[in-house]
Amino acid sequence: MSKKSVEFTVFAPVYNEEGNLKNLYTEVSKVLKKMGSWEMILVNDGSTDGSLEEMLEVQKKHKNLKIIDLKRNYGQAVAMDAGFRCSKGEYVISLDADLQNDPADLPAMLTKMKDENLDVIAGWRQKRKDPMWMLVITKTARFLRMLFINDGVHDSGCTLRIYKKEYVKDLELWGEMHRYIMATLRWQGAKTGEMVVNHRARTVGKSKYNWKKSIKGLVDLFYIWFWRKYSNRP
Repeated sequence: MSKKSVEFTVFAPVYNEEGNLKNLYTEVSKVLKKMGSWEMILVNDGSTDGSLEEMLEVQKKHKNLKIIDLKRNYGQAVAMDAGFRCSKGEYVISLDADLQNDPADLPAMLTKMKDENLDVIAGWRQKRKDPMWMLVITKTARFLRMLFINDGVHDSGCTLRIYKKEYVKDLELWGEMHRYIMATLRWQGAKTGEMVVNHRARTVGKSKYNWKKSIKGLVDLFYIWFWRKYSNRP
C-alpha cells in the first residue's frame, strides 16, 4: 500500500463471509475511485471458512487492500476497533462485509455530511431486509436506547457510516460497544447526523446476530448509562 496520505479509508469486519469479499471490493472500488484517493482494510475476525484465503486472493490484485488477521473470533466491536486504529484516511468509512450495506450510498452520505458540517454520519436502514424476529429485537433495543442514552439515531446497528478521523482515533471498543459509538461520539462533542440508506437481502452466508448478542448489548447499554450518569459527563 502506498505510504502517501489518502482521503478515505474503508474498512469492514469479516467473520465467515466467504463468497462476499471479492464482490465487496469490486463494489467499494467502483464507488470510491470516483470520490478520491482511498484504501481498504478487511479485518478477519477469526473466520473458520475460506474468508482469509479470499481476502489474500483479492489483495494479490489490489495493493490498496490491507488485511488485519485477528487469529480468533473477538467479536465485531474489537474488529472495528482494529479497523479504526489502522485507518489512515481523513474520512473513515465502516460497512459490513455481507453486502447488505450498499456502497453506492456513500457519495450522497458524504455530500450531506459536508453540507451540514457533520463530524459523523450514520446510515439508517429504514426498510430492512431481515427476518421478523430480528426486527422485533431491533425495535425493542431502539426504545431502550432512547430511554437510557438518547443516541440521536434510528439505527445504531447500521455499520455503514462515515467519520472524520479525529473523532474515532481514540475510541476503545469491546463487548457490544460498537452499537453505542454514536452515543459516545455525541457525548464527546461530535456533530452527528443520519441518512436513509439502501439495505439489501443477504445472498451468501448467514447472519451472525443472535439473542445472546442482544443480551450482551443490553448489559453494555446499562454499563454506559451508569458510566455517564456517575462520571459527570454532559
